Amino acid sequence: MTDNNQIRRKSSVVVDISVAIFIIAGVMGTIWLYSGQPFPGSPPLVVIETGSMMHDDAPFGRIGTIDPGDIVIAKAIHSKDDVITCGGNFSGARFVGTDGYKRYGGYGDVIIYRPLGRKDQVPIIHRAMCWVEYDEKNKTYTVKEYGIYNATSVTIPELDLYNVKFNHSGFITKGDHNPLCDQHPMLGNEICPEPVKLEWVIGKAEGELPWFGSLKLLFEHMRDPVHHPLEVPQDSWICLSISIAILVIIPLSLDIRDYLREKRGIALPERWIDKIGKDSKIRKKVLKKVMIIYWIAFVPSLILLYLFSFMIIILVFIILANLYTASLILEDGRRWNTDKSKLWALFACFTGPIALTLYYSKIKNQEV
Repeated sequence: MTDNNQIRRKSSVVVDISVAIFIIAGVMGTIWLYSGQPFPGSPPLVVIETGSMMHDDAPFGRIGTIDPGDIVIAKAIHSKDDVITCGGNFSGARFVGTDGYKRYGGYGDVIIYRPLGRKDQVPIIHRAMCWVEYDEKNKTYTVKEYGIYNATSVTIPELDLYNVKFNHSGFITKGDHNPLCDQHPMLGNEICPEPVKLEWVIGKAEGELPWFGSLKLLFEHMRDPVHHPLEVPQDSWICLSISIAILVIIPLSLDIRDYLREKRGIALPERWIDKIGKDSKIRKKVLKKVMIIYWIAFVPSLILLYLFSFMIIILVFIILANLYTASLILEDGRRWNTDKSKLWALFACFTGPIALTLYYSKIKNQEV
């Protein structure tokens, strides 16, 4: 009996590792496709390093704002119209929809760009305040968001800009926590002295995984504390620690339980996946329950993802559930010699509960 338990434990480890690799590859592939970034090319995930986008009134855990240690998806943009600027009294995010267009605690989109287009500098992630259109022929500026047309210089009191002249068109950007915009003359070359050209933009922030980027920042800080100061808020560390503890404790406790049972000579209980491989009634009952539970969880998840699209964690959960459904169909097909189960599993990776429903409808009236 002990030999059988050891064989099952080794087999379980191999399966767990394979599933983990498959899940990681699936999640990263889906995120890359969602971001629209070229492959190979700019990575779709960006770790926030500084507190320039922090909000002092953010709730505990800081979900919904961009803080040091957060991981953000950089979704590719193809024109300036893909970015909704914060704007002013004449146009911009405040004029979009009933309550305006808000992202990460403020009006307008947040963009990730390379200062002056330089690839040797760390990208900046700040809010797009407005678009400055420069007429090189007439040497005039137009900023529609602030009612400026064909002016010989840019004056925007709201951004503390007075009689400023730029050399080309682009976005004026600003960190929510910073007192001055990136292009303010007082900053000189500290951030980005010129408006952000479209080709400098890596993408706009479109999804957030809070806290987990803090580990990368910690390692960088340990290697070079002078050039990599650690600005992660304390509550983010607390939430990260709790999240990691939950992720580690649950599978560890199950493994410890099985180990103790094995040491006592107790046979490991038969897994439900083994049961559905023996009894057609149990098989259909389990598939039906999984299908119902998935639909109950899937529909609210889609609604939440629509309402809070910046919450990348919801998308990750949906992807993981789809992959689990695919593995369930593969295992069922292997145990019951179901034709084309691999195609059904592939279909489930992208459609989840739809594929499982169709698969269950196909096999529920079959007699094996």
